[in-house]
Amino acid sequence: MKRIITILLVSLSLQLSAQCVQKAGAGSSCTFVIKSDGTLWAWGRNNYGQLGIGNTVNTPAKTQVGTATNWQSIEGGQFHTVAIKADGTLWTWGLNDNGQLGLGNTTNRTVPTQVSSSNIWSSVAAGYDHTVAITNDGTMYAWGLNDHGQLGDGSRSNRSTPRLIGTGWKSVSAGNNITIAVKTDGTLWGWGEGFLVGDGTDADKTSPVQLGTATNWKSVSRGVNHALAVKTDGTLWAWGTNGRGQLGIGTTAAGNYTPTQVGTDTNWESAKAGFFFSIGKKTDGTMWSWGEGTFNQLGQGASTANVLVPTQIGTQNDWHTISVGTSSLFGAAIKNDGSFWTWGYNNYSQLGDGLTARLLVPTLIACPGSTIVTETACDSYTGAATGITYTTSGLYIDSVTSNELHLTINNSTTSSVTETACDSYTWAANGTTYTTSGTYTHVTTNASGCTNTATLNLTINNSTTSSVTETACDSYTWAANGTTYTTSGTYTHVTTN
Repeated sequence: MKRIITILLVSLSLQLSAQCVQKAGAGSSCTFVIKSDGTLWAWGRNNYGQLGIGNTVNTPAKTQVGTATNWQSIEGGQFHTVAIKADGTLWTWGLNDNGQLGLGNTTNRTVPTQVSSSNIWSSVAAGYDHTVAITNDGTMYAWGLNDHGQLGDGSRSNRSTPRLIGTGWKSVSAGNNITIAVKTDGTLWGWGEGFLVGDGTDADKTSPVQLGTATNWKSVSRGVNHALAVKTDGTLWAWGTNGRGQLGIGTTAAGNYTPTQVGTDTNWESAKAGFFFSIGKKTDGTMWSWGEGTFNQLGQGASTANVLVPTQIGTQNDWHTISVGTSSLFGAAIKNDGSFWTWGYNNYSQLGDGLTARLLVPTLIACPGSTIVTETACDSYTGAATGITYTTSGLYIDSVTSNELHLTINNSTTSSVTETACDSYTWAANGTTYTTSGTYTHVTTNASGCTNTATLNLTINNSTTSSVTETACDSYTWAANGTTYTTSGTYTHVTTN
């Protein structure tokens, strides 16, 4: 019995050690992750302090936000960030020009700052310039920009502190001047700017209005100008603008004023709406994308074409959670093993690889806080822990140690030259002077152990002398140069080949 217990404990330990990221969030050009130890990490654009690291300096490096170890959820707006801790407290930071931080003023913050002193919060959503949050008992509050009624309090006045909206709410998503939410009874509601709300009319709604009559809505995600929602029966629905095919209905025709079903599949688990593109996950663990592909945000490889219907990303079926910001041009996802993957636009190093080149497909990103190992090798490099051999330079993640490997591969080279010379030839490659024809080799080795082999194919032609004695009558014409001589003497003719 003791032996069985020991085996189970070891297995559990291995499983937990493989976990890295449990939650992820995205802003306009920045990324956030909550690790399995409850710490919060951020990187990318930071012009308003939206990373929460105490300054406004953009950073490609994964940087821990404070020292807290109890972060529970995280979401980025356009330039502000919202998060909830496991103790139920709500925290905000970043741009605050419209009071979107909920702190009673319009002063920006560069570190997480608590909203009120309450510990009653269960979920929060960040729109472009407004914030909506739900408490443990289903009460909703909103604050920030309200020019289209997106706060839902019946006015168009901005609010810099949480404003009561109502009760009975289950989940909420905020976009650009729009808020969409699901109630505990399964009904879907929206408010804010014009037809983007989804109730079939063009007028702004300053208070929540019900969208249709269905009572089986499960979740909703609001992008910049379109929305996605999943029902409990696994069907996917979309509405809003559709100029890039972001609704997934097979065309780029005018958008839909009301929720419209996307295809006929009934195994959708979740969907996220970004900046004119969409990412969805099915119950079989596969991930799908559609909409604008200009910045490779669809994860479909080198193609930057728009995609008009949901199209599977790769062939993998072990995706756990997808993360796309309302105003982002990149995607992120967490696998069942807790590994973190990103793709798309990378102008502020928001993808987490420390670079700025786009990633065309979902790419494994090193766990924040992992050790960075820099190696230079010749022709190939084999990882000691994994036994994997790499033949090209790049950034790789060691699946055993979770180290981030920055690898430079230098290749051995060969070169060949053919030369013809008279009497002798001095080869610049090694400074040696040769007086005979032949094939010669010079090998050098660089700092990474690569050999550079140069081959010289050499032909040596030698200078010659010859002498003839002739006697003639009156004159003599020398065939060597065609000259006619009329007097005796010694004459010389020199030619150069």
